[in-house]
Amino acid sequence: MARNKKNKKKVPANASQGVKNSRKTPHVNENPESFYHLNPSWRFSRVDTCHESWNCTLDNIDQDLINRLISFERQTWGELLRNTSGRTRNTQNHLIDFAAMKKEAQERAKELQLDLEDGLMSLAISGKKRLLGVMRKEVFFLVWYDKNHEVCPTTKRYT
Repeated sequence: MARNKKNKKKVPANASQGVKNSRKTPHVNENPESFYHLNPSWRFSRVDTCHESWNCTLDNIDQDLINRLISFERQTWGELLRNTSGRTRNTQNHLIDFAAMKKEAQERAKELQLDLEDGLMSLAISGKKRLLGVMRKEVFFLVWYDKNHEVCPTTKRYT
């Protein structure tokens, strides 16, 4: 290896001759379902900080949310997406189509350009509380924290 006098960094001898680095990144054919075996991670770059009810600001986030995110990290996405509850044993965490959301949520999703996605993933936090966001492999991009299950309200049977 030769030394570059300015930076005093080691420079490969063949670098100045335009020879490509012999190390190649191996091409990996990723299985689209491989994220099921991975633990979730969280990103905040798509958070809606402006919506009055569903924002993910520090004023709106509570300890339930933090504790639940910590517990989610101990599971794989496969385990999270198989969690069921209630009499009908429906999955707690699932994708919600925009058409199933109330009108206000659909309009806000358009403003945030979320309508370009397949829908929003809904994660059950506790009781009515839901965290909604966009999935990219094992990464969950938080968008809304819905404390009252308003984005996609459900009706109780027999009421």
